[in-house]
Amino acid sequence: MSKRVFVHPEPREGEPAYWRSLEERNKSPEFRTRAEREFLDGASTLDVADRRAFLSLMGASFALAGLGLAGCREPRQVTLPYARTPEMTIPGVPTFFATSLPGELANQPILVETHSRRPTKVEGNPSHPASGTASSKYAQASVLDLYDPDRATVSVGPDGAALTGAQVRDRLAALAKSLEASGGAGLAFLARPSTSPTRARLVAALKARFPKALWAEHTPVDQA
Repeated sequence: MSKRVFVHPEPREGEPAYWRSLEERNKSPEFRTRAEREFLDGASTLDVADRRAFLSLMGASFALAGLGLAGCREPRQVTLPYARTPEMTIPGVPTFFATSLPGELANQPILVETHSRRPTKVEGNPSHPASGTASSKYAQASVLDLYDPDRATVSVGPDGAALTGAQVRDRLAALAKSLEASGGAGLAFLARPSTSPTRARLVAALKARFPKALWAEHTPVDQA
């Protein structure tokens, strides 16, 4: 509804006077100017029928603006409570895990801060004498790999078509079977250096299965 009277009525006798700012209390010209500009010009002169039409047009304009800006809104997300709360988890309270980050020369002892089991921050482990409470820039940036919007989310075949997990396993099994007889001749593995013991076991198993395969480690050039 439009505001017909922009000057607040004077309090009646015996009633306290209320004001929202010193300008309103002193009735300064600046306050009166702002009060007059609170609504559109001519809004206070609209009758009931014109006011209803005016509000209808304004509502339609807001609705059209919302349709035009629908692509600028954040995606709707639904937050649901735990059906079974994980052990040692309190909503809103971070949980810290002591772990290590495999590097090219040595593992880095780190502490990972998590919220609802999602890593959010990496810091050096102050209880480990090798870290000195510090962490490298690679450790700091490693958490971004989980939330990188440009990361690969599906496996792609040579023709560019997306592959399911089962299709990838079937292709790898067929490739391994075809190369077993030759001991992996013509097969090459290229990977970054790593001190991960899990990867070391996998590499040892691959070398035992494909003794003629080529294994090479490559360190990418640091562009930072």
